[in-house]
Amino acid sequence: MEEETGTEQPETQTAGETAQEQTDSPAVETETFSNQYLEQLILSYLKHQCFSKTAESFAREIAVEDRVEEGSAETSEKETSIECLPKQIQLLDKQELELLDLRKRVWQLIKKGECLPGLDWANVVLRRSIQTSKTTHFKPGDDCLETYFPKVAFRVFCHHFVELIRQNKPLEALSFAKNKLGPLCDNDPSFIERFQDYLALLAYEDPEKSPEFHLMSLEERDRTAEEVNGCLVNFQVYYSLGLLGRFSLLERLIRQLGVTMDTLSELSDSNKEKKWSLHDYVI
Repeated sequence: MEEETGTEQPETQTAGETAQEQTDSPAVETETFSNQYLEQLILSYLKHQCFSKTAESFAREIAVEDRVEEGSAETSEKETSIECLPKQIQLLDKQELELLDLRKRVWQLIKKGECLPGLDWANVVLRRSIQTSKTTHFKPGDDCLETYFPKVAFRVFCHHFVELIRQNKPLEALSFAKNKLGPLCDNDPSFIERFQDYLALLAYEDPEKSPEFHLMSLEERDRTAEEVNGCLVNFQVYYSLGLLGRFSLLERLIRQLGVTMDTLSELSDSNKEKKWSLHDYVI
């Protein structure tokens, strides 16, 4: 039997790695994220996308896990961390679930081209959100979306204008533009250029020949539906920061991850020819 020396020599290098490579490798700082925070991000995505049934089931599952862990020494620490989470990723309650279903109705109406009914329901959602938030900065008026989010209302009105043109109702479209879009442009001159782009659709008997025909695309309408939904998800944040949130927190993190990885790939000589792919990374 070989004698033990009594002292262990720590490993200084791994297989295939030289001491010089170890010296040159930068120190990597790691940060641990709790499963709870990741679960809340997933829940925020489900809520943002109006997946009410899935969000409700997922929230129940999280609640069950929390109850199981209530006896652990980490309970108080976890409760503290929950309080630090942004409002848009807190667990669902009954009122929020009802508002989620109403937001889904708004989203579907606008995606189908029923813009004015969608706007009416958006005002219902926003009024209820203002009432439940007990904020003193907002008043639950009949046209609160137009009052607090004129850019969003302007987009919805523009797409109603587009739908009238699509239905071959140019006179009605012109009247609507004068009565609704015109006053918004008077209040905010930044809308004028966009307004003129939409008016250009009337200059052609066949709108498909207009250079602005892309404004009639379904993609533009979907984008408007996403922006309306985004401002309804957390209206106080978007109002105070002037943001229109088409994407949930999780989607924004993934997009930021993609930009970061692309930038790192461009800076690294060894990865210049290989563009980072989220699909390849996940699969």
